[in-house]
Amino acid sequence: MKTVAIIGAGIAGLTAARELSGQYNVLILEAVGETGGRCRTMTHNGTRLDLGAGFIQGSVADNPFAAVAAKHGLKWAPLDATRTVYYNGKKLSDVEQKMISDFIVAAPRELQQGHYTGAVNEFYTARKNPLEKIALQMLAGPTETGCDLTELSVHDVADQHETGEFAVITGGWDEFLQNYAAGLNIVYDCAVSAINFTGDQIQITTPQQNFTADYAIVTTSIGILNTGAIQFTPPLPPEQSAALAQLHMGLLDKYFFLLAPRARAGRTGLLGKGRSAVGNLAARKSRSLAGCSGRQLGAAIGTNAAGRCDCGVIGTFV
Repeated sequence: MKTVAIIGAGIAGLTAARELSGQYNVLILEAVGETGGRCRTMTHNGTRLDLGAGFIQGSVADNPFAAVAAKHGLKWAPLDATRTVYYNGKKLSDVEQKMISDFIVAAPRELQQGHYTGAVNEFYTARKNPLEKIALQMLAGPTETGCDLTELSVHDVADQHETGEFAVITGGWDEFLQNYAAGLNIVYDCAVSAINFTGDQIQITTPQQNFTADYAIVTTSIGILNTGAIQFTPPLPPEQSAALAQLHMGLLDKYFFLLAPRARAGRTGLLGKGRSAVGNLAARKSRSLAGCSGRQLGAAIGTNAAGRCDCGVIGTFV
């Protein structure tokens, strides 16, 4: 039976391993000491906090991953979709908020039918209605994508496929990951530094030892690949290298707020960009999975909220 080496024990790596097990000898090489990639949960004072992915979109009927997740112990609950939008300190009316919601639905379709070919910012600047600009920021701005509209392709937004309403993960990722990784051959703390596929078998270099395989599947993030942490011999084809050079990891800083019961009544979260007016909140910054120190947000959220935040902010009240 031939051997498949899978680089990375995130959701993609674990899924590939489960699909191939029984047909091949499957070996997963994971750089850190746990599975899940960006799906990680920590517990603080008895409260589970999802450091990375915290939502699932769609139901078991229309999202293939939802069915797999439910089978292996992931739990979630419908997200309260009610929201209040403030713009320049002014609360928008129900009519204005409906206009925003309608444009969020219509924008991808308009992008598909339009003549826009570059960045989403081209479409954004062409909007005359300020509500449509707000809608675009909510649809594809930094709090959704982790990047500015000038860095986001029109095609990415136009091709979005919505699979239903969002739900919030309630029990953390631990149980799911334990069940999903059960029975798989995983080598932890084994960061791959080189992959050589010039010979009959693929040679894989790690600090622990060298491995050989008939096939290799690389599931590490774009961010890792762009750092050059894994050297390929021979080099990747020019078209793949060019595509990687144009793709970047979005940056989102995730904060958790511990509030008194009265202060958090009816509030489940916040999204924002620009000047923050959060006020007297005790901010507990989570470990950033994208490698961001959070210094951009350090002055924007805290007891004396001030300063400018140029990246996306996701806040969760616990």
